[in-house]
Amino acid sequence: MDVTNESLIYLTYNNDNIIKAEYSNHTEIFAADRCWDYSTNKYTSNWEGNWYLNFTQIPLSPSNSYTIALNDTFLVRMNLEYHYSCGFACFGDIRMEQFLCFNSKIEIMFVYFPFVLHSVT
Repeated sequence: MDVTNESLIYLTYNNDNIIKAEYSNHTEIFAADRCWDYSTNKYTSNWEGNWYLNFTQIPLSPSNSYTIALNDTFLVRMNLEYHYSCGFACFGDIRMEQFLCFNSKIEIMFVYFPFVLHSVT
């Protein structure tokens, strides 16, 4: 788990999804992937991952994609990687990641869980 005190984070979102977060130098923290619709063979308007936006802290988006600057925030990045083996022909990997952003009063601003694959063999 990494926790950093950030003076400025740029958050790109719409009213349905978090799309991207960047540091003040525009280095990407994370970016969501577009959902693929296998029935139409096209990308949908939704983004992969689970998310939560606290709209008491973050305003509603006036357009399809809106970027705001979040000042004086704490960014928490949690990673869990678990590798296991249960004998000669059984092994697997589990990887989980999540991002939480708090304001200076430790009120949650957003939570993002990227879509990850779980593989077991």
